[in-house]
Amino acid sequence: MKVSTKKMGLALVLLLSLTLLAACGSTPDPIQVNNDYTVPVYNNNGVTVTEFSQLANDNNFRSKVLVQDANTGPSDLKVFATSADLNAVKTFYSTEMPKRGWNDRSGAVIDATALGSEGWVLGFEKSNGANPPVTHVVGLYMFTPNSPALKDFKGALPPNNQNVLLQITGSSAK
Repeated sequence: MKVSTKKMGLALVLLLSLTLLAACGSTPDPIQVNNDYTVPVYNNNGVTVTEFSQLANDNNFRSKVLVQDANTGPSDLKVFATSADLNAVKTFYSTEMPKRGWNDRSGAVIDATALGSEGWVLGFEKSNGANPPVTHVVGLYMFTPNSPALKDFKGALPPNNQNVLLQITGSSAK
């Protein structure tokens, strides 16, 4: 099935919105108060991700993947390039984020097979424990360079046929 960039961009916006809405409307797991909202950087036996600001700063790209409204507050985008295997990176974040107090909300927002062999999506949330609580959310999206979602950005993609990892962060008051 061929997916257009516009449709994939809309799907990414919808996914982040659903992540934030799921965080706002779901009964959370017991709150683990840990005020460290940083996202770990993938590193496995020297294979790392490298921040790729050229794509992160591209206004056309940002407008397609970031959503901002009264419920979500501002979002931030980081883009990384890597030669690491998609599944290795997914396993890293699926393991490390919960260790750092993040609740995995991936299953609530997207079918695990939605991107097929061309990528994956993970979603996490963490409340600050305040009253009213502020929920911090992270969406991680990884694509192969051949993903239909990236076809309109071929000129801005990382060199050497590297995979692309998007990290979108935001927060929402419940």
